[in-house]
Amino acid sequence: MCALVPVTYLATSNSYGVFAIQRAEHRYVAVGKYVGRTLPPNVVVVSQIQSGSMRLYSGRLTVRWDVGDPAWLDRMVEWLAAHGHHPYFVLEPQEIEELRARSGPTNLSARLDWTPMVSFRGGAVTLYDGVRREHGGAPATPSPSRTRHECLMQKPPPRLRDLAASGSPAAR
Repeated sequence: MCALVPVTYLATSNSYGVFAIQRAEHRYVAVGKYVGRTLPPNVVVVSQIQSGSMRLYSGRLTVRWDVGDPAWLDRMVEWLAAHGHHPYFVLEPQEIEELRARSGPTNLSARLDWTPMVSFRGGAVTLYDGVRREHGGAPATPSPSRTRHECLMQKPPPRLRDLAASGSPAAR
């Protein structure tokens, strides 16, 4: 009886998908660590769902595309690129459709009509280069991460170069 009860609880938990949650939610860690490992520090990630975890696991500055006036997206991408920051979009499938619907009519950036750089977990998360909008080819697909379970330390907070250089109170 002492062995049967725990086995029954484990089987029931598994049937409800309790153990699948970790595998699904690990995408935040995997994508954030990939961006932190492969993209330079001057990157600004445009995202929504991945924005908090991207800052935590990659140490890169993030901007949410769903906040503010939908007409600002192209101007923001151009401003970032002109001031030494390379914008990338990190989006999940539902975000792509929402971004296109919200800002696509007035912003070329929101149309995402170029080939993504990287596709994670069969398209569960996609990375687009906001400056080099290349067409053709297939996106890279990084091998699944075999990250051991660990408590990751938060990366130092990122800052925009112009604010840091100007001594603005917003940079502190």
